[in-house]
Amino acid sequence: MTRLLILQPYVPAYRVPFFRDLRASLSDRGFELTLAAGYARGHLAKRDDDCTESAADFLLRSRSIELKGRALHIRDIASVLRETQPDLVVAEQAIKNTDIYSLLMRQAVKGSPRFGLWGQGRAFSTRQGRVGSSIKQWITGRSDWFFAYTQEGADYVVRHGFPSGRITVVNNTVDTEQLRRELNDVDDVEVDRFRKQHSLLPGRTALFIGGVDPTKGIDFLLSAADKLAKRLPGFRLIIVGSGVSSAYVQRRQTQGAPIIYLGRLDGSAKALALRAADIMMIPEWVGLVAVDSLVAGCPIATTIHNSHAPEYSYLRDQSNAFIFPHNSEDYATGIAEVLNRSALMNSVREQALEDSFEVTLTSMVRRFCDGVESWWGQNGGRHS
Repeated sequence: MTRLLILQPYVPAYRVPFFRDLRASLSDRGFELTLAAGYARGHLAKRDDDCTESAADFLLRSRSIELKGRALHIRDIASVLRETQPDLVVAEQAIKNTDIYSLLMRQAVKGSPRFGLWGQGRAFSTRQGRVGSSIKQWITGRSDWFFAYTQEGADYVVRHGFPSGRITVVNNTVDTEQLRRELNDVDDVEVDRFRKQHSLLPGRTALFIGGVDPTKGIDFLLSAADKLAKRLPGFRLIIVGSGVSSAYVQRRQTQGAPIIYLGRLDGSAKALALRAADIMMIPEWVGLVAVDSLVAGCPIATTIHNSHAPEYSYLRDQSNAFIFPHNSEDYATGIAEVLNRSALMNSVREQALEDSFEVTLTSMVRRFCDGVESWWGQNGGRHS
């Protein structure tokens, strides 16, 4: 079998189903997958979603150093390369990871292994200066294949010289099939019980799901929730997730903020929160939560902001989501207005549900496998 090695910084919970299904599908096509990863570090470790121990085939020793105010992640990949002898390697498209530089040096000296990258294409959620962007473009240009999260990322690398024939757009997603089953299993009795338990009112309930840290605009979110509670008596915001700001959110709840902090939820508990909510409030850094929103038919209300990840492109204002100016007053006003327009809310919910079938896990796995096959089939396809 052709050996494929995928390197990951760590394996978050939402990636486990993807790698599970990818392994099986690749095996059917004659490829053996090895997944190697380190552990979550820094603020990511606070999100309590690290599944590396159980999901990875090979644990990478890693450490981080600061270089001019930026973290550089150093992982020892020599041992996994020596042990697995891969024909193809896929690494994350991130200049902070030294894996890429090690692969570049090995390719220059030995001519192998062939390596590809997967990622966003350009910097989305974090600002990257001209030098950083140039390095990312240079590294991407030296790879054999690029697996883009979305079409927008693919278009960007093509504009910067990468051959379009060596790109696979995977449409990054989560386990939509499992989430859909969990949502269908939640009945009205459970929803009513959940609402009574937390004093929630239909038409007055919003939901945040994500890392509870400053990158998600938590202060902005809580400010908007305060304003909404003044406009809509009985309004409550459910906050699901964990992170460095969890204690701060809990204090705000104790002080009387119109929020209900539930911590990290998965599976049926997360599905229940989605069913009980009327709208999702994700003002900044919309990423894969966009998929949760579509599958649940619980529209996201977000803002125009430069922090959004590639999956933000799945959303369309007044079609399957609501997009407002990045101002807590305008944001709160806009959400209050749409919550009072039942016909509009129903229309957007229906479109979200319909659009969710465009970004399924099955499709992502198939696209990735197709890309691996096409890449392996292009013998001698490395850039000079």
